[in-house]
Amino acid sequence: MKKLIKILQIFFFILFIFTLLLPYLNEDMATISFTKLDIFVYIFSLKINIFLLILIILLGFQLFFGRIFCSFICPLGNLITFFDGSFKHLRKRKRTKDRRLLYWIPAGVLFIVLAFKILSVHIIGFIDPLSIIHRSFTLTFIPLLNRLFRFEYNPAPYFVITDYILLFIIILSFFGERVWCKYICPLGFLHKLCSLPARYVRVVDKCTSCQKCAQICPTNAISLKDPLKYDKTLCILCYRCMEVCPGDTSFKILKNLKPTSSSRRNFIRSFLTILSGAFFFNFSFKKKNNRNLLRPPGATPESISSHCFRCMECVKICPTSIIQPARLSEGLVNLFTPQIRTDLSYCEYYCNLCGKICPNNAISKLSLKEKQNWKIGIARVDRTLCVVWANGTPCLVCEEHCPVPGKAIKIRKTKKNGRITNAPEVEPDLCIGCGICQNKCPVYGAAIRVYPHQRKNKK
Repeated sequence: MKKLIKILQIFFFILFIFTLLLPYLNEDMATISFTKLDIFVYIFSLKINIFLLILIILLGFQLFFGRIFCSFICPLGNLITFFDGSFKHLRKRKRTKDRRLLYWIPAGVLFIVLAFKILSVHIIGFIDPLSIIHRSFTLTFIPLLNRLFRFEYNPAPYFVITDYILLFIIILSFFGERVWCKYICPLGFLHKLCSLPARYVRVVDKCTSCQKCAQICPTNAISLKDPLKYDKTLCILCYRCMEVCPGDTSFKILKNLKPTSSSRRNFIRSFLTILSGAFFFNFSFKKKNNRNLLRPPGATPESISSHCFRCMECVKICPTSIIQPARLSEGLVNLFTPQIRTDLSYCEYYCNLCGKICPNNAISKLSLKEKQNWKIGIARVDRTLCVVWANGTPCLVCEEHCPVPGKAIKIRKTKKNGRITNAPEVEPDLCIGCGICQNKCPVYGAAIRVYPHQRKNKK
């Protein structure tokens, strides 16, 4: 069974890498993503799609067999398992004496997430395992691959701070096995609660009290004091206990199984802790957002701060790489959220992929027509830099590239240096702020730039 789990871990990790590279392999399948199997996506957004059905089927199996998601499906869990095995000779094995901490600490983490939700700040993206690994690989792994294979798409530039977050999780492997999964992971905690009714459990027919099973268990599911005491909600089905047991240990499906009193108490306490945070969920007030950032079409400052998972799906799928992660300089609340960088590229007029792939409605799914009418910002001509306005040199590059029907950049006759020339002027009602005018402007630093505006989209 242990070999089967290893094979499944490798398979699902390769599947994760495959879905990560889908936009560069087949554009028609670009919206398929591992992040859409995240429970939090549907808790916070109530979004309904085919991936929700897949997740319900997965949870159905988990209610019967236990934590199969944490066992071999979660890509971050699989990566942690690899480094746990690599570092096992470099650390001293330590066990948590009080297993109640394995419930209380992750429950507290989840409570903090809900508490921040009161402030309309969606921090789950910082600590959600699927967001972390997807963000890290999108901003580091894909750009490195692009240097080798030159994808048709232009991946985001290398983003060092993302590596530090994943590096911190990997370093935890020096201090014990599955430290992140046991003490911090909020998604793992939800799967822990979902596995309470599981009927597929560890059964010991003959115990020699050698404690080998308790010592080798990576999630402390087996008690050191009494190896017969087993918490199925902590078990990730690694089957190590079966391998080391000199007696008779197996995993079986038991029809008449009652939860242990400790499991029941821990579940009730943890559930009440989360419920106390969720009670205030609907009484949230709007926090002031940074309106100086340009957001992708379909997104508003409010939707980004209250729904964004910081998963970088939109960054990965953007064909022109105009969507970039916000840096720490834009504020901690905005860190890793998507912003439009018209100084780097432009928004493709005939593309609406970012709204299609967003797992949590932070970017609304717009039709192509709706997207083409969405105002990202408004362009403005700096007449002190524009060669036409400044010295009368003929140039209408911005007007030529404007994709809006009827042109959002109009030609205005102006007299300069004793002669009449055609000068560009932006029509605010028509401009959608795609940024192609800024991107194509031949003037160093761009004589036309896109600026934020008050949200008021055309219908």
